[in-house]
Amino acid sequence: MNVTTMDIKFLAEQPSAQARSVLASKLCKDYRQGGFTSASEVELVNDIFRMLLKDAEKSVRQALADELAHCEGAPRDIIIALTKDENSVALPVLRYSSALTEEDLITLVASTKEVARWVAIAQREVVAEQLSDHLMKTGHRIVMKEVLGNQGAALTEKTINDHWDLMSKDQSIWKSWSIVATCR
Repeated sequence: MNVTTMDIKFLAEQPSAQARSVLASKLCKDYRQGGFTSASEVELVNDIFRMLLKDAEKSVRQALADELAHCEGAPRDIIIALTKDENSVALPVLRYSSALTEEDLITLVASTKEVARWVAIAQREVVAEQLSDHLMKTGHRIVMKEVLGNQGAALTEKTINDHWDLMSKDQSIWKSWSIVATCR
């Protein structure tokens, strides 16, 4: 386990944002590597994560998001809460977290007008057909370019047909799609 009693002592003596960020990062790494084995340890760490979600310092929440975004077993409620934070906190979770379902992602696409969030979702390793369709329906060129340029994005013929006019008129979108289409 990476978290030591010295870490806890240091945090008690120096409760700075930097100390909390370091502790958050260490806890997340331990969590990801299976460092907490008993149910009581896992629940305690999850409670600490929930407390860190409320930290006023963005750097603490960022450290939490950066690590938990890559953690398969991350608690869903914590991941959902991170998606609602500022972009610097939410974007890694939107792009990488496996805790988010396709339904979650479609809801997030529909509930925001923030292009950066749409782009992060469009860059996921796997983007299912229905999610690709919702992203394409945003009509934002950068988002469309990301979806069409993503080899892990599934596209239906209907989605392509619905956006054909814009795709064929915009060289950057056309290039993204035609390069990936030849690889699919």
